[in-house]
Amino acid sequence: MRYLCFKYVNISVVLILLFIGGGCEKSDNYKITGMLYGFADNTKVSLTLAATHQDEKKEMETTVQDGKFTFVGKLVEPRYYMLTIEEPTGVRGTYGFMLENSDITFSAVRGEQQEGRPYVELKDVQLKGSVTDQIFREKMAFREKLDQMFVDYREAHAGTIKKISELRKNGDRKVITDFMQTDDYKNLVKAEREAFQTIEKVIHDSVAANGDSFWGPLLLLNNRAYFSSNDTEAKELFNGFSEEAKNSFYGQALKKQIFPKTLKGKSVPEFSLPDRNEKVYSMKELSKGKKCVLIDFWASWCGPCRKSIPFLKKMYQDLVDQGLEIISISIDKSNADWLKALDEEQLPWPCLIDTENVFAEKFDGRAIPMFILVDENGIVVEDNLRDQALKNKIEELIRNK
Repeated sequence: MRYLCFKYVNISVVLILLFIGGGCEKSDNYKITGMLYGFADNTKVSLTLAATHQDEKKEMETTVQDGKFTFVGKLVEPRYYMLTIEEPTGVRGTYGFMLENSDITFSAVRGEQQEGRPYVELKDVQLKGSVTDQIFREKMAFREKLDQMFVDYREAHAGTIKKISELRKNGDRKVITDFMQTDDYKNLVKAEREAFQTIEKVIHDSVAANGDSFWGPLLLLNNRAYFSSNDTEAKELFNGFSEEAKNSFYGQALKKQIFPKTLKGKSVPEFSLPDRNEKVYSMKELSKGKKCVLIDFWASWCGPCRKSIPFLKKMYQDLVDQGLEIISISIDKSNADWLKALDEEQLPWPCLIDTENVFAEKFDGRAIPMFILVDENGIVVEDNLRDQALKNKIEELIRNK
């Protein structure tokens, strides 16, 4: 799902006046005083810049003692941060908020762990002292209405959703095709389309309504799971922003996503990454003697990535003897998940894991699957092709060598 579910309401005049500077004394630094309930001592708490669609590093980390933690620092301007609470077992909870230079208090109660996942719900969250965060909550208040609309849609069609899920697990294509011709399935598709059209319109209108400041690009960044270079809606919204909004921190972060720099025509970035046996291979080593190399960035949790594998296998089988090499690089954070996927997929080409964050830092990656096609001279010839168009280009490269 490309969009997250949110609902829009107007910001209050009182909060605007406070933010502009009428209501309180401005601090030169921020101090976060936290209190956690139900978490063990030595639980880690960290702060990470968020909503940039980049793989940001932790800026601060501390440990909980007697339920308490403190952060002190300084910002140039208010920014959206993710506070992550991670227990020694690896189970974690997160909370996003607008951080500003002020005295901030935070408290939360440990809720239930999600079934089968290393995440815990944070309950009774209280964050006080950040006026900018109050404004953010007002602007993001459209979440509640759209979240409920999405829940209602799922509940109304729960039987159909369960049925199609069970059929897909069984894998009988004829039975699935027959079911997709029923009125129940057609009604599900219609309801889903209408739900997402509503979500898209509400988010679009909310972003456009805040296009005179950094709030516009921040709302768009915070409500999209990913962007692409041919994202016409995001580009139209960006072009409608004020110059202030475009030149803001979040305006520039958004610009980087929708107007990305291309690698085409440039030398492929060099990298050295480990395989499942922890043996390190370089791009130069794996591409030696090949007419072209396809770098495939993927992850075990990426549905489209896994769906592309049968096509890649067939293409590899057809062209490996003619000079094609494929290098799959997983961006999985969990080594166990990656190894499990490798066992399931049985990929016949070199498979590495991105322990050095080359996807983001060297290839400016934003979404997966991402395919980088490199010729025998180490020059990137394509970075935005898939399926048959990709195979056609590879065959062209092989024929012309």
